[in-house]
Amino acid sequence: MKIIPKVDLENFKNEVLEAFKKQSPSRITVKSESDFAEYIKLQEVIFDAKLKFPVQMFNGKSVLDFGCGTGEVDLAIAHWGAEIEGFDFNDESLDVARSMAKKSEFEHQLNFFWGDIDTYVSVKTSYDFVISMGVIAHVPDQFGM
Repeated sequence: MKIIPKVDLENFKNEVLEAFKKQSPSRITVKSESDFAEYIKLQEVIFDAKLKFPVQMFNGKSVLDFGCGTGEVDLAIAHWGAEIEGFDFNDESLDVARSMAKKSEFEHQLNFFWGDIDTYVSVKTSYDFVISMGVIAHVPDQFGM
């Protein structure tokens, strides 16, 4: 049996929230069509070759993204045909995500909302996929999640 050290979960969560509200951990910038093309190629390698998730599996699917950040991963998944609902608690990150969505041909597939991972109420009742890139490590109660 694994013994989990007792952690002040509320304090831990507040520290993470405050740090990520000050600066988004996402450092990716997609500013041009050529940047986007390179980014898509990189994401195809990550999803298809490394994670063994063929990108075709997203076509026509609904996806919920926990902690969407600035939305670059969601742009790629929308490019592959998915409808995305993403949420994050960093307003600046959401502004970037919404701005990129508006500039893309996928705006109708991308919906970004403010939300905390513990209290967010999703728009739909079910999704084909739920993703969370780099968020779970920062959740104080990972097992409960």
